[in-house]
Order: sequence, then C-alpha cells, then structure tokens
Amino acid sequence: MQTAANIIGSAIERQQVEAAVRESEAKFRAIFENAGVGSDLIDGQGMVIQVNQVFQEMLGYSEDEVIGKPFTTYMHPDDIVQDLAIFDGIVQGETDDFNMEVRYQRKDGQGIWGHLTVSTVRNDDGMLNYTIGMIRDITERKRVEAQIKQRNQELEALRSVALAVGSTLKLDEVLS
Repeated sequence: MQTAANIIGSAIERQQVEAAVRESEAKFRAIFENAGVGSDLIDGQGMVIQVNQVFQEMLGYSEDEVIGKPFTTYMHPDDIVQDLAIFDGIVQGETDDFNMEVRYQRKDGQGIWGHLTVSTVRNDDGMLNYTIGMIRDITERKRVEAQIKQRNQELEALRSVALAVGSTLKLDEVLS
C-alpha cells in the first residue's frame, strides 16, 4: 500500500518529468523555427511532417502545401530516383546522417541548389521515427562555380591558341 508521501512524491516526480519534456520540446521548436536554414521533418514513409518559415520562403511552398505530401514534391524531378534510394537506405538503417548537395524545384518551377544535412531520430527498436533535414541555399555559389568553370575553359582555349601561335614563325601555320 502506498503512503500519502509516496503518492505525493510520485506526483511531484511526474510533474518534473512533464516540465522537462515541455522544456525540451520548446527548445526543439525554437531551434527548428529560428534556424537560419530551411528545416523539414520527414516521417518513415517519406511524408513531410513539418517545415519552418525559411524552408517555405526558400522553396515557395506554404506549410499546408507540403505537410502530408511526399518529400519528393520539392525535389528536382531528375534526382527523385536517387533521392528515394538514399531515403530507402535511411529507412533500412544503412545510415543515420549524411550531407550532400541537392537540387530542389521551387513551386514556381525554378531550380535551386541546397546543401542538405540530414539526421535521423529512431525509436528504441531502431525504427525510423523521422528525419530532420537542414537545407542551406547554395544556388549563388553553384552559379559562380559554373561561371569560373566556363572562364577556365575559355582561358584553356586561349592558352592552346597562344601555344600554337608561339610554336612556329610560319604565317600559314599560325593562321590555321
């Protein structure tokens, strides 16, 4: 038989645990919502559970337009097979986190690049509860990289011409 002190002690302990859970949930919500990157939560079936405001602004979808829909809704169509294979590996427990550059397709059809970091939350049996994705827009960096690559190709062509011109003094060879 429990004494009044035991019952009160159990009630106080339960209240402390509930308060700690509420505080933990509030911290997670604050981090998720206030992160300077797009964030999404995806369940074990690949359906969107939650997205933050940065995500919505980055991809042009409202929360209502993606919640309950597959994450492939906003992935680049050419990459969906690859993205589904990676997600299947996560579900199967082959990996619990990864980083990669990913193409997305905004609601307006515009393609953007993101650096995606994914971590998993699993239950005690190792089953996937959900993934937490953090997406940083790297579209501008990718654009600059493409410009640099193009300029390097142009410079290489000019170097080849300069080498050819400099290797002979015969006018007909230089002109060809």
